[in-house]
Amino acid sequence: MRDKKIGLISATFLGISSIIGSGWLFAAYKTAEIAGPAAIISWIVGGGIILLLALCFSEIASLYPIRGLSAVVATISHNKNFGFPFAIANWLGIVAVIALEADATIEYLINLFPHFKPYLFENNSLTLMGNGLSVLLVVMFCLINYWGVQIMAKTNNILAVIKTFIPVVTALTILTISFKTSNFTAVNNSFVPYGVGSIFTAIITCGIIISFNGFQTVISFASELKKPHINIPLSLIISITFCLVLITANCIYRRYAG
Repeated sequence: MRDKKIGLISATFLGISSIIGSGWLFAAYKTAEIAGPAAIISWIVGGGIILLLALCFSEIASLYPIRGLSAVVATISHNKNFGFPFAIANWLGIVAVIALEADATIEYLINLFPHFKPYLFENNSLTLMGNGLSVLLVVMFCLINYWGVQIMAKTNNILAVIKTFIPVVTALTILTISFKTSNFTAVNNSFVPYGVGSIFTAIITCGIIISFNGFQTVISFASELKKPHINIPLSLIISITFCLVLITANCIYRRYAG
């Protein structure tokens, strides 16, 4: 029987696609606004923390490659009394992120089709029609997962390439056309104009952790990966590191190009 499990490339694309969401636009802008040039440090520290956490998850996933592992990892590592509230919190977090990304998708589409803005977005919130479209997007996301990991993996590979191509081209284009090193010290003649505390404030309040939280998708599909003891940690390291570089580059151009 042909092995239908996915390999390292698809697993890496799965992680990249889950991490690159609204964060590369909204979180990059907000961190630059809160921490100034030092937002770069915020992203590096936040990404480093998540990478360490992901490697802890991968250790358990390599030993217990079961479906939906991110929800039961605390039960395996500790006990069921600790694992139950962790699983509920994890589930609520994932549900919130799915809805958040659906709303963010609509907000992006409004910029491409401004004529539909009065029908979908009003007073900085979604209209009834906008919420209806958001629900349809959530249903579509669920169907892609329901149809199976193979279809999802093939679909995700294409989407991951597109999602990667857009921010890469955007960052390189703007950084090439308009980039001034003087902007790194333009505010108060300092790379850390708002104090060291702003670096950590940006990590907590600007969506850095949420942006990288998509790594859990790889953990959730541990049972569908070939050689999980090798592919899980490698895919996590590659996807998190790649996204860290990509989002940091976008953070730079949003604040310091021009």
